[in-house]
Amino acid sequence: QKMFSTNKGTQALSILYKNNNPATGQDSLYASAVMDKNNEDLIIKIVNTVGKTQTVTVQLNGNKKPAAKARLMVLKSDDLDAVNSLDNPLAIAPVEEDIDVKEKTIAVTLMPYSFSIIKVKLHL
Repeated sequence: QKMFSTNKGTQALSILYKNNNPATGQDSLYASAVMDKNNEDLIIKIVNTVGKTQTVTVQLNGNKKPAAKARLMVLKSDDLDAVNSLDNPLAIAPVEEDIDVKEKTIAVTLMPYSFSIIKVKLHL
């Protein structure tokens, strides 16, 4: 919930998957996109609901130029029964890394049963 609430954006955007269809379950992937006009971030949220790694390419459209790096935050666990507890409060915690943005394209590998957020700065 925290990952969603701290990355809610100010304007919903359309995100399309294969054959210009909404990203609502094709290949077990669900995605949404928002723009945060307060700090010029594009925020893309993707859920991989299947037990295999999937690689996707995100093509950014529009007049704004993306930064050369984006921030990737991934929440996942190899143990589907894992839970955070008082004894182990970080059993499931987001991991962050920088990823490359090349010519308005972002390639990302989605881990099995994961929730990923891609955040990229856009400039005029």
